[in-house]
Amino acid sequence: MLPKRYKLPLGSYQPKTPKVLRYPHCMVKITENGLSYSRFGVVVGTRVYPRAVDRNHIKRSIFSSIRLENLHLIPGFDIAIIILRAVDNLGSKDGFSQVLRDLKKSL
Repeated sequence: MLPKRYKLPLGSYQPKTPKVLRYPHCMVKITENGLSYSRFGVVVGTRVYPRAVDRNHIKRSIFSSIRLENLHLIPGFDIAIIILRAVDNLGSKDGFSQVLRDLKKSL
């Protein structure tokens, strides 16, 4: 699990002009934050996954992938990942690997 320090408070997150990466199943918004570490937030709506168990599983899987790839150690970015539609293997490392590769390149 990703430590709380690296989680983006999405309730107060208002990006001014984010860089947006679009995928068929998700959208990633990247803004600079001026901190010595990056913060991540994951949004999974109830229309995408109606059950809270499924939404939390997806979030935990994505945060775990971020931690394993050490993306949170890259300084200075706020990254919001918005899941747009349900995908069977999105929670697995393989299902999210393209997004992680593109994040590494763009940061």
